Amino acid sequence: MQNNFSNWADKLIETNQLNLKDTLTFRKQDGTTFKKSIGEIFDFVNEKLKPASQEKFMKNVDEGVATGNIVGYIYGASKKYDFDGKVQEKTKEQKPAKEQAQENQTNSSFRRKEPFDKAAWAKEHEEKAERAKQVTINQFVALETNLKNPKTQAKAQQEFNEFLSQMSRNYEYSANNVMLISAQLRDRGLENTGIVKSQADWEKMGVKVRQEGLIILTPTKAIAYEREKVATENGEKWIYKLDDEGKKIPKLNEKGEQEYVTYFNMDGKVFTAQMTDAYESGKLQRPSNDKIPANAITNEAIDVVCAKIANELGVDLNIRPLEKDSYFKYEDKKYEIHINANLSNEEQFNALMREVGSKILHTHDTFNNKDYNEARRKGEAESFAYILAEKFGVEAKTSNYIAEYLKAEEAKPADKREDIKDVLTDVMKAVQYADYKLNLDKLAADFKNATAQIQSETQSNSEKSYDEAFKEIITPSEEVKEEVKSEAKNTETNAKKNTHKQK
Repeated sequence: MQNNFSNWADKLIETNQLNLKDTLTFRKQDGTTFKKSIGEIFDFVNEKLKPASQEKFMKNVDEGVATGNIVGYIYGASKKYDFDGKVQEKTKEQKPAKEQAQENQTNSSFRRKEPFDKAAWAKEHEEKAERAKQVTINQFVALETNLKNPKTQAKAQQEFNEFLSQMSRNYEYSANNVMLISAQLRDRGLENTGIVKSQADWEKMGVKVRQEGLIILTPTKAIAYEREKVATENGEKWIYKLDDEGKKIPKLNEKGEQEYVTYFNMDGKVFTAQMTDAYESGKLQRPSNDKIPANAITNEAIDVVCAKIANELGVDLNIRPLEKDSYFKYEDKKYEIHINANLSNEEQFNALMREVGSKILHTHDTFNNKDYNEARRKGEAESFAYILAEKFGVEAKTSNYIAEYLKAEEAKPADKREDIKDVLTDVMKAVQYADYKLNLDKLAADFKNATAQIQSETQSNSEKSYDEAFKEIITPSEEVKEEVKSEAKNTETNAKKNTHKQK
């Protein structure tokens, strides 16, 4: 199992074409020198240093990557290490030789009996990434196809909703990465509980990773260079501009500052909770998918959400009797959302979230003011509402707007069509914007607390009323006592009269 340093080092080696056999010369205090290869240095850091020291080493070398002097920074970061082991950091109690050898072979990414075959390693990684990509494409092409087919639409809609549920738990990732995670889990036959972290984040919690990770896209920041378009026999192409020394010319912005570009590579890895010992070790509790009962959602809970939305999104919110469920409009330079007061609180919540989705998705430049399509707009708003309902623990459902939109897209030329990924990407961006403005974790907690508090007060009042009624039965009031005495006296008198009559 690789640790955080091993993953970092493997990526560094691949990305920067490092040769592990390259050697660096170090000088001791007595003036003598010795040599260590980069591979030996990495082995030392991996096996002998504590995580905090490893983090410091990685940070120093990352600075070298940014400045284009990796080897120099590796030297600077490691020149004070005592490779002889005389004052190395304290290690764990030594295990039997055979057991220690097996552990070293498992934990070390750099101690290899055979020379490191970088080409083979890169090929294997590329094949795994390509498989993850293809599995994802296949699953979502199948989902889109089934959504458009009336015979399979109902089942596909359920699968679509399950994916929206996953988005509600992983919205810190891009739609592309959630699709990658979902597809790989299904390919392995694993459930997505929604708790996904990097190995480093799991290790910070004291949790051990037990399975191979899921491949995701990760951004890589790189220096931008000047380019120019030139004509070739095969048409025009872009090439880098070179200076008098034949080196690429860094691209600067208007302020004379270095510009950077971001590339996305399929070289990241994440792990779901069931790929770790998080549950078994007690570090994490299994999430509950229980929904709040419809009749338990209180006016107070709805008010908490409405107040936050009104303040943070700049919307006038009105809950009043309407002929329709809800609507959103922009008039007199202000945004308004109107919700039908005759709906149940559960229905009001879902209607509110649909209109919030409409406000975010269809009034922001973030989404490029795409061409109006009623089915897509309704489908996106409905999907947004479903994700937030899942987040808040409220029952929700979707209709077939997305399916209608995807069917309509078939009439367009192939290169002009948008697919299900485009829709989900917009929805995910909207959820991320809502989280940025509303802090969904806290708002969902406040919503649930308001519901639970009112439920608790109602139950308490109910118990109190019962206790008081019971007490009155057991301990009647003075008025009741007098009434009972009077009734008893009358009964006694009547009994005597009846006795006299019998005589």
